[in-house]
Amino acid sequence: MLAKTYLIKKPLVLNGCSLVGCAGNIYSKRGSVLKCDTKTFTAVKQGEMSSDKIMFNIKDILVENADIGFEINYAINSKFERLYASGCNIGFKLGDKSAVGSMFCEFNNLYTDKCKVGIESHSMEYFNNNRFNNGFIQGEDYAMKLQVDGGFGAVGNVFNNVEFRSAAGRGIILTSIQDCF
Repeated sequence: MLAKTYLIKKPLVLNGCSLVGCAGNIYSKRGSVLKCDTKTFTAVKQGEMSSDKIMFNIKDILVENADIGFEINYAINSKFERLYASGCNIGFKLGDKSAVGSMFCEFNNLYTDKCKVGIESHSMEYFNNNRFNNGFIQGEDYAMKLQVDGGFGAVGNVFNNVEFRSAAGRGIILTSIQDCF
């Protein structure tokens, strides 16, 4: 994608393909910016979750004014870096209670601004061995909620130099979690 603002009217659905924009940042509003025309849909979302479509990367994208900025429900060995969500209801939705979960992914330089929820993660079986590096996760209601319903829970996730901030005083909510941080 070129370094410009794109007005989108429906989700960009990734079916196993990667999405790479031009570098920018939340402060300059430059780079590859996806601005939703209404706050009623997910801006960038994972499509199919078959085994041949769960390895993909997303890099250098700023999403504005979405219901959900980025939705990644089931990814393995994937990298997501320099992603920004501004003015969204949920900045990053990582997992879905109907999906197994994600493993061995890197989340580098995630940033949320003016979002109700920074990161919402709710998986059916696991959310394991993922690494979060250098980020700022802000949410009015809460910064991050990490929940796994079955399996071993969330095991071996690492958070390096990530700040979690919530106006309501709820930084991270953990349910069925082991060995984090």
